[in-house]
Amino acid sequence: MKKVLKLLIVLVFYLNVNAQTREHKSIDLTVTQDMRLFVLGDNHGNDALTPDFRLEAVLNGGNKGTEDSHFILGIQYEYADLHGGSFNRFGLVTGWAFKSGIEILGIDLDTKIEPFIGISKLDRKMKVAGRGTAGLSLEAGFNFVFHISENLSIVQKVNWMGRGDLEQFDDKSSINPLNWKFNAGLGLRYSL
Repeated sequence: MKKVLKLLIVLVFYLNVNAQTREHKSIDLTVTQDMRLFVLGDNHGNDALTPDFRLEAVLNGGNKGTEDSHFILGIQYEYADLHGGSFNRFGLVTGWAFKSGIEILGIDLDTKIEPFIGISKLDRKMKVAGRGTAGLSLEAGFNFVFHISENLSIVQKVNWMGRGDLEQFDDKSSINPLNWKFNAGLGLRYSL
């Protein structure tokens, strides 16, 4: 697994250098908070105001002049301070960004829709001695991006994520990456 993560870091670094030399679009830094956990909590013992932060660094591909759509590739990290123990995910996300063309009263809202898929390593530390999980977490979803200024945007993230850590453990403490859970996050994006 360490070799795969090193390869992913080298790949993202290469793509960044390639993007800078070929005048690709930008690199976006995004932070979002799971809004259900923040506002309501959940039925797993997590109260409202539970921190569940997701950080992403995403490369926007495509040459200048292709403003309507472009390829995205990035790395992500998620941390949640959950009732049963801390939750960490680190992985890769890829997708495509489309300019949405939404207008209200004749004003272009300068929005984007970004369908994406991702794969991550999930690590859940349980507060009960000797309990914990690790494994793959798959996800699919959409980002809805509302530009506030040239470099700053509001991001609404809607995704379905594999959360096998919520299942009962078998004797080997393996997890099922296809135990899908719905998430909705809200946050900010800064474009470099």
